[in-house]
Amino acid sequence: MHHVDGGLPLPLPRTQNAVAAALLAYRSSALAWLGRTEDAEAEARRAYRAYRTEQGRR
Repeated sequence: MHHVDGGLPLPLPRTQNAVAAALLAYRSSALAWLGRTEDAEAEARRAYRAYRTEQGRR
């Protein structure tokens, strides 16, 4: 770590790059998870409607 004007230590650029890469990977993973969740919810709604329609026919 290096200090600027005797203040708090600043992370090295490599550390900043590693943190940025980790955050990007986490964000991408979270967005992918949310996308799958939305797809699953839509499929559940379709299945429920089909179930209710079938129940109405009986």
